[in-house]
Amino acid sequence: MASADTDILSTHSSVRAPFDDVDATVICRSSDGVDFHLYKNILAKASPVFAGMFALPSIPEHPSSLQIVTLTEDADTLEILFRLCYPIKRPVIRGLGPLLAALEALRKYEMTDLTSYLEQALHGLLDHGLEPLRAYAIAYLYSLPDLARTSAKLLDGPRPLEPSTMPPEFRVIPASALFAVIDYRRECIRAATAQVDDIKWMLYGDHPKKVPEATPFRGRAYDQSWVWISCNDASHGRETIKVDGNSVVINPWIRTYLADAKKAVETHPRGASVTTISVMTSALKIAPSSCTSCARVAWMDLLLYGELLAQRIDAAVSEARYNSTFLSDCTSWLF
Repeated sequence: MASADTDILSTHSSVRAPFDDVDATVICRSSDGVDFHLYKNILAKASPVFAGMFALPSIPEHPSSLQIVTLTEDADTLEILFRLCYPIKRPVIRGLGPLLAALEALRKYEMTDLTSYLEQALHGLLDHGLEPLRAYAIAYLYSLPDLARTSAKLLDGPRPLEPSTMPPEFRVIPASALFAVIDYRRECIRAATAQVDDIKWMLYGDHPKKVPEATPFRGRAYDQSWVWISCNDASHGRETIKVDGNSVVINPWIRTYLADAKKAVETHPRGASVTTISVMTSALKIAPSSCTSCARVAWMDLLLYGELLAQRIDAAVSEARYNSTFLSDCTSWLF
């Protein structure tokens, strides 16, 4: 913590530019012996902690000397801090260590209104090797909801909660923080699988192959629908399903695709999961082997259906982010 010791400015000569103004009203000294010549009014406006320090009286026997406040942070951390306060060029921060030190200093001096720049820098580190789970923990610890949402979005892979090493922040954040991201992922999976299971949308949704709602299963309306609905070739078998009270006959091979798509989003809840070759291959192998009519258009219809389904999954998962425990936890910050 800082001390409000007021010393005589003597032989100490290490001054960090651009904080070397001759008309400065206070000197902040880093733990590694670097002086920053600063203006009290700027720091006091940015930090109630600094405002309190400066309210302390100077040593009476040296009334003409600048007050020297010795701080526990090193010079690099303090430079980041002061550059965020001053109307000068923003700091260039390289690496996670300096970022975390600066975040801790901002919290210590109650300058959290200045964290947006550091949050942007952390977003950039997500593209350069920062594990999403650790980024989430950092976001939770320092009350950075935007970073929490972004990092949680990246936790939709096959094994998102199995990092190679435990994030150091997990030693201090509460169990509720980890539960929040687990619950968020569960909500995303639920939203994605609901779209795969939505047979009503397959028939009546807003897409080029839609059937007028409540149309009985007969006539040209169904002839213009997906090939697994319109094809009447009995060689591949037919399956009758109920959709809003209507009996609809489909080709069983589409069930293979839906099952594989559902399994894919249960592991990786994003739209791209249902358009991969591995997910579509099994169904497309069955269709031509059982029906030459389906073979001509099956791949085109399935590709279109997969693309439209992927869009719906991404939209549903995005909406799930706002309805899950994850976001409400990020805005209440239990820690």
